[in-house]
Amino acid sequence: MAEAKYSISPNQLTCSVCLDTLNDPVTIPCGHNYCMNCIKSLWDREDATGLYRCPQCRMEFNRRPLLNRNALLAGLTGQLKVSTVGLSLPQAYGGPDDVLCDFCIGSNRGTATKTCVTCMINYCEMHLQPHMRVQALKRHQLEKPTGNLEQRICLKHQKMLEIFCRTDQTCICLMCALMEHRAHDTVRPAVERAEKKLQLENTKKDLKQKTQERMRDLEKLKMKVERIKDSAKAEIQQYEESFTFVVRSIQRLRSQIIEVIKEHEQRQVGMDEYRIKQLQKEIEELKGKDTELEELSKTDNHIDFLQKFSSKYVAFRYGLLPSIDVENDFLPGNLRKDLDLLISSLKETSCWEFVKTKTSGITPSYILENMMSKGVKRSALLKYKCQLTLDPNTAHRSLHLSETSKKVTLGSHMSYPDHPDRFEHLPQVLCRETLTGSRSYWEVEWTGNCIEIGVTCKGIGRKGKGNEGRLGCDKMSWSLCQSSSGWCVRHDNKETEIKAPNNNRIGVFLNWPAGTLALYSVSDTATLLHMFNAIFTEPLCPGFSLSSQYYINSAHIIIL
Repeated sequence: MAEAKYSISPNQLTCSVCLDTLNDPVTIPCGHNYCMNCIKSLWDREDATGLYRCPQCRMEFNRRPLLNRNALLAGLTGQLKVSTVGLSLPQAYGGPDDVLCDFCIGSNRGTATKTCVTCMINYCEMHLQPHMRVQALKRHQLEKPTGNLEQRICLKHQKMLEIFCRTDQTCICLMCALMEHRAHDTVRPAVERAEKKLQLENTKKDLKQKTQERMRDLEKLKMKVERIKDSAKAEIQQYEESFTFVVRSIQRLRSQIIEVIKEHEQRQVGMDEYRIKQLQKEIEELKGKDTELEELSKTDNHIDFLQKFSSKYVAFRYGLLPSIDVENDFLPGNLRKDLDLLISSLKETSCWEFVKTKTSGITPSYILENMMSKGVKRSALLKYKCQLTLDPNTAHRSLHLSETSKKVTLGSHMSYPDHPDRFEHLPQVLCRETLTGSRSYWEVEWTGNCIEIGVTCKGIGRKGKGNEGRLGCDKMSWSLCQSSSGWCVRHDNKETEIKAPNNNRIGVFLNWPAGTLALYSVSDTATLLHMFNAIFTEPLCPGFSLSSQYYINSAHIIIL
């Protein structure tokens, strides 16, 4: 009997997973054959779902089938490997941004060309062939390759998301629609997408319109910025020219004043030097005559004395010299007056500054305010407020200081230790702090009928009696005084009566660089009582004095 011969094609012994000749072949319950490692690796990935499928017919197994080696197929594949070279199928390997085939094994996974929505698996061209040949697989829905397929599966039921729940605004599977979302408004995703697409188109129109509006606003803002820059540049140039003109005018006046003073100096010095020479010559002549007369008086012979007397003695006639007054001002009175007015005006400009009044949104509002005007906002002065404390080493023994060194009270004799800075005879006390080179402001409240508030240099006398060492009685101290006769200000022992303040709070503003000291009556506003103009050359120290004609112990001053 003739032996039957069978022709086996290499494709019949090819694994549909790795697309290579079967290696250690196994047969699963549905009858399809695979490499043992290929089907194990595929089912290892499906362990999480609990369902195991055949890669070709998609038959599902609730339990993972046991895999046993198919000896017959192993023999056939061994013979095939001897007779022919194993199949080498062309394969495209995926790039970093491509969707990879889920069936390919190893690091060289091919690029997926389709995604089966029914299988929820990505297939390359080779592994997609069963879907092209098998009638049952042809009914599966194929789409463009999609990554992250797990996002399209219901995590609860492991079913594909096929329904959209409008109530919860989420995608659900058929099991969810029959159970948890049974009473909800549900539609097919295609229907919801059509509505959402319409909303999307309307939103895109709105966004386009808003974008155009914002672009127009942007252009307007750019134009506004350019106008602001141009306006600011013009304003700066205008005021720069004005201030430059003022500065140049002051420099010109400075040069002219120096020139006038030097001319006046040369003229006065020239006249006085000529008079000095005349006086020196006259003095020499007088001394010579005095020597001759002294010799004549020593002549013993009467005849010789009488004969020489008529020739030596001549009655001197002295010319009248103008009176010499070294105490007079160097400059003429009218020039001195004009210069004082000029300096006073220039010092007044140093008291002007910008004061922020309020803030509306991000734009602050400013006013230009004279800090030495008759009425000024207290808030404008408070930004220069300094902290002061009384120095117990300077306090007279009739003055009591509080524990905080902020209050001084007139009282009985205190047993303060001796100290070189202590006032021995005047009931005065100074502050520890010295003020120099900047602007400073402080306020005090007072009671009593004899108080003094002022500033002085540290070198004021401490041991003198009477007005020696008293605030305002030398060239380096200034004070505001209150007594039974009224209010006055004092400097260099000169008093000037002023209008009495309308409350018991006094503010003191020291502008050391500008050489001004202002005294205010303070309430909600600050009313100027008096302003001193000076040239400060030393650090100044605030000081106070308390006394009473009736020795009222309640008199005190508090530094606020």
